[in-house]
Amino acid sequence: MFSRRPAFVVMIMALALSCQRVDLGPGPLEVRIECDESEGELFLWEGVGGYAQKAHFGEPHFFYISYAGESTGVNDERVISFEVAESQVRAYSDLTEAAIGKKMAVFVDGELLAAPIVHSRLPGVGLISYGQYGFTEKQAQELIATLLGPVD
Repeated sequence: MFSRRPAFVVMIMALALSCQRVDLGPGPLEVRIECDESEGELFLWEGVGGYAQKAHFGEPHFFYISYAGESTGVNDERVISFEVAESQVRAYSDLTEAAIGKKMAVFVDGELLAAPIVHSRLPGVGLISYGQYGFTEKQAQELIATLLGPVD
């Protein structure tokens, strides 16, 4: 299991809104889109800079990851790049397009990583960064293994 506590950010280029469930079956990456208080579940998390954050999010959407690997962020920090499985790219892109202007909660292994605001449609790819200094090598390898799931 991937464990972490410092604040981090998931940078995903764009997000879309839909409090309606898209049934894609279980996968290692879970996302939930911000919705009205009456429609969603309340989540609390530690945001960038250690500030407490809260929002209501709708039903989970699950995506399989076809690629996950280490990359370098804008400040030369270690980040994880990922691609959604080809069969789910359209669903992921449509979900993010519908969520533009809303927060998208990103969960891995049941843990809320972050909830960035979606700024545009995401084409099935993303970057997960872990704050200003990035992941340690061990953290990066554990997260990659979690995203890719068990190998048959």
